[in-house]
Amino acid sequence: MVVGRVDALSSWAAAELAVIVERAGRRAFALTAEDPAAIPAPLQELVDEVVEVPALRYRPDDVLPLARWFARRVRGREVRFTPDAARALTTYHWPGNATQLQRVVRDAVIRGDVVDTRHLAAEVFSGATRRLTRIETLERDEIVRCLVEPGVTVNEAAAELGMSRATIYRKIAQYGIRIPGRG
Repeated sequence: MVVGRVDALSSWAAAELAVIVERAGRRAFALTAEDPAAIPAPLQELVDEVVEVPALRYRPDDVLPLARWFARRVRGREVRFTPDAARALTTYHWPGNATQLQRVVRDAVIRGDVVDTRHLAAEVFSGATRRLTRIETLERDEIVRCLVEPGVTVNEAAAELGMSRATIYRKIAQYGIRIPGRG
């Protein structure tokens, strides 16, 4: 059993959880906390070892196994990721960590048993260094939607979006858009 963010529990909830864990014999039990020092006292006594897990952006080799696991949980069977989708997932910086990866994978696998770049959220292709406005997010998402369609050129995407080729290139740079398989 894994209980997450125990550092955010109230003292009474931590005391109740400690009683439950003790009754269960502490079998296969793990706690997560952003700050191990902030784990409430009743639970602190149950901690045998603290293991720090680096953020997902520092563990790109863990992204695809986690994505496959999340996908299997949603679909109830194996889901395949195309090489381009796998490359997009493993090169993204995952500021929202595994929670963000889980959401992106869940949204992608709803569409089928093979995930390609066109199934992934636009945020995965963006290297934006600041929080985008709602309008910017919509614009970025539409550019990515057009660019991930198989065989679509930048000129065709620009025409579909009603912008010039120069503008779409400027927007690609502005939003840090990277599409696997494109220069």
